[in-house]
Amino acid sequence: MKWLIYSLLLVNLGMFVWHYQSPSSEVIKQSEQLVELPKLVLLREVLPDSRSQKRFPDTSSSKPEQKHCYRLGPFIGKKSVKTALGLLNRRGIMANQSSYKENNKDGFWVFIPPSSSRKKAKDIIVRFKAIGEKHFFLVASGEFKNAISLGLFSLRKHANSRLKEMKNLGFGAAMRNVNLPKSLFWLDWERDPEHHISREVFINLREQFKDIGQVEVLCSSLAAKKDTKK
Repeated sequence: MKWLIYSLLLVNLGMFVWHYQSPSSEVIKQSEQLVELPKLVLLREVLPDSRSQKRFPDTSSSKPEQKHCYRLGPFIGKKSVKTALGLLNRRGIMANQSSYKENNKDGFWVFIPPSSSRKKAKDIIVRFKAIGEKHFFLVASGEFKNAISLGLFSLRKHANSRLKEMKNLGFGAAMRNVNLPKSLFWLDWERDPEHHISREVFINLREQFKDIGQVEVLCSSLAAKKDTKK
């Protein structure tokens, strides 16, 4: 079923509208390190000749400082993220692009149920052409072989409108709930005082791409997400 939804998206002719929610900002918590305070000693307890004291190397181990990264997004569509990436590159910010695909968005598929033969499905297509209907797609294989797609929609009211339209024209249309694949794109780069987004640039980006935001995260968390999303 998943392959069918992907195929239908490619030929859906822009009949559905994407909606998404911006992910909540990630908060970085830094652990506090306990520092052992030196003990107080009396002055007379100190050796009179400081040169006779042996010097020992500092054996206290310090954890390496964790790197922080900026994350900008989400962007929907490769064209959008490519435009934003070019804008950052022109300002000296070399960002990495990452994408995630999630099947967690409800969608509605309006279609003519599968016909018993390809010939009968083509007969329906002939009727479509006779009334000037152009927004359809014949399913050639799989579970819904010989069905005719009439569109994928992200809003139920739009799907109901299409369903009603087809039924009023005398076609036995049906509607099915599906999961629409959603691709989100992000731009990530290591925090650097010399390479950051100014307020002016960020406002410019927000004017072009609504609902994007910038968060600061541990760079290691980005690598972990990439590993789990493969």
